[in-house]
Amino acid sequence: QYEVSAWSRDNEHSRHNTNYWSFGDYIGIGAGAHGKHSLLDGRMVRRWKTRLPADYLDRQKPYLAGEAVVSQEELPVEFFMNALRLRDGVPADWFTERTGLPLSYVADTLARLRAQGLLVNDSSRLATTKQGFRHLDTVLQAFM
Repeated sequence: QYEVSAWSRDNEHSRHNTNYWSFGDYIGIGAGAHGKHSLLDGRMVRRWKTRLPADYLDRQKPYLAGEAVVSQEELPVEFFMNALRLRDGVPADWFTERTGLPLSYVADTLARLRAQGLLVNDSSRLATTKQGFRHLDTVLQAFM
């Protein structure tokens, strides 16, 4: 089990899904698809396409059903909701690289979760302990 809901042979993890869990960008292609884009100005945008194939193919209708900029307050939970799904977590510097926020923005929450035994006590890595992995929703709720 390399991810909260995925298993594989050693070193044969899904690269496609690992991009999501690493808080990478992706383009949504096709009816009902979703995408996440980090813009040059530091904003993160989620976009989604119309669900029905007939509507998607209708040139008179817009294929883009919606778009939302993720607020600064939402970025930490968005990041951790993905990154902490990985059993091994992610490098700590990815938080700043992928959200544009300093790690100090969530330092108190990280310290509290480490003290509760839900996050590993390693300043270079953001990962849950075995208990934290089992109770991931509780860990994520701390960032809301």
